Amino acid sequence: MKRLLSNALLILLTLGLAGYGWVWLQNNRPPGAERTVAPERPLAVSVRELVPTNVPLEVEAYGTLEAARTARLAVEVSGRVAEVMEPWLPGTFVEEGAVLVRMDTGLLDQEVSVAEAAVNEAERALESQAVEERGAASAAQLARESFELAQAEEGRVQVLFAAGDAAASERDRVRGMRLEAARALDMAETALSRAEAGRASLEATLERAKASAALARERRSRAVLKAPFSGHLVSRGPAVGTHLTPGAQLGELHDLEQLDLRVAVPEERLVGLSAGAEATVRLSAEPARARRGEVSSVGVQADAATRSIPVVVSMEGGARGGGEEGGPPLAAGQFAKVTLHAGEAERAIVIGRGEFVWKGGVAVVHVLDGAPGDVPVARRRELQLGAPVEGGWLVESGLGAGETLITGPHGLVTDGGPCRLVGGVSEEP
Repeated sequence: MKRLLSNALLILLTLGLAGYGWVWLQNNRPPGAERTVAPERPLAVSVRELVPTNVPLEVEAYGTLEAARTARLAVEVSGRVAEVMEPWLPGTFVEEGAVLVRMDTGLLDQEVSVAEAAVNEAERALESQAVEERGAASAAQLARESFELAQAEEGRVQVLFAAGDAAASERDRVRGMRLEAARALDMAETALSRAEAGRASLEATLERAKASAALARERRSRAVLKAPFSGHLVSRGPAVGTHLTPGAQLGELHDLEQLDLRVAVPEERLVGLSAGAEATVRLSAEPARARRGEVSSVGVQADAATRSIPVVVSMEGGARGGGEEGGPPLAAGQFAKVTLHAGEAERAIVIGRGEFVWKGGVAVVHVLDGAPGDVPVARRRELQLGAPVEGGWLVESGLGAGETLITGPHGLVTDGGPCRLVGGVSEEP
C-alpha cells in the first residue's frame, strides 16, 4: 500500500515539473520565434464535370383500363319479358340498335288503341264544329248585308223627310227596320264567335288527344330495349317471363374500341404534361409489347391525401376482327403501366441521388474551385431542385455548366478545404 502511494506521488510530481517547464519555455521564447504548424493534408475526393444535356421528361404511373363508353342497361316500363336476344352472355358483341329485350306490350297496345280512338273522336268533333262555324259565318255575312241595306234605306228616307216628301211614319218604319237588322247582326256575330271558340276548344282537345296517343306509343316503344351503341355485353341477360321494373339493371354494355387508363400522377411530376402528350402503355398480360396512348385530360383538382392529380390516357382497344395489327384485344379492368412523355428539358443539369446531402431542408453540394496549378478547394453550394427525372433531379439554380462537382465523400468535405482528385473526372451522374 505504501509502495502504491509513493508511485502516485512520484507521477504527480513528474507531471507538475513537466507543466512548469513548458510554461517556462513559452515565457522565455526569443522574440520573433514562431511555432510551425503542419500543413492541412488535401482530402481525396471523387468528382465529375457538369455537362448540360437534353433530358426527356417522363412520368411513370400505374392504373386500370376502363371502357371509354359504358351503358347501364335497364328497361323503362314495367312488365313481363317476352323476348331476349340470344345469346346474351358475357363478352357477346352486339351492333348498335340490336334488340336486346322485348317486353309484353298487351296492356300498352290497349292504351295506344284507346288514345288513337280519342284522337279520331276529336277529329270528327272538330269537323262538325267546322261545318257549324261556316254556317255561322254565312249567317253573320247575311245579317251584315241586311243591316247595311237598312242603314241605306233609313238614310234615303231621312233625306226625303227633311225635304217634306216623306211622312214621319215612314221615317219611323225604316228606323225600326234598321234596329231590327242591327239586333240580328249582333246575334249572328255572337253565334259566329261562339262557333270559333268551340272550334279552338276542339282543336286543343285534338292536340291533347294526339299528345296522349304519342305518349302511349312512346311508352310502347320503350318496351323494347335496344343497344345504344356497338359493344360487348358484360353479364348474362334476363330470362323470358321475368317481371321487370323500370330502372332495374340488367347488365352493362362496354365499347372496347377505345379504352381509358386512369392514373394518379404526383403533383411535382406534372411539369410539361398536358392533353395530347404521348404515352407508352405496357400491360402485365403482355410485358413485351408497348402500346401507344395519348393523354386525353389532366385533372385540375389534387387529392388532399396523396397530393396527386388524375390523368386519363386514351388508347385503342385492339383488333377484334381477327387481325393483330393493334395487338390482341384488350378488356376493361386490366392492369397497366404507363410512361407519360411530357417533353424535353433542353441543356439541363441533372444531379444524382447520391451526389448531394440535405442540411436543414436544403440540398447542399460542393464544387472544386482553384486556378490551374494551385491546390483546388471545396466551395459550398445550396441548390434549388426541379422535377425528378431519370437518374436524379433537374437543377434549377446553384450549379452551372462546366463546373466540377464533388461527388464524395460528403461527410468529410468542408467549405474551403483543400482537395485532391481520385480516379479522374467523370461526366455521368
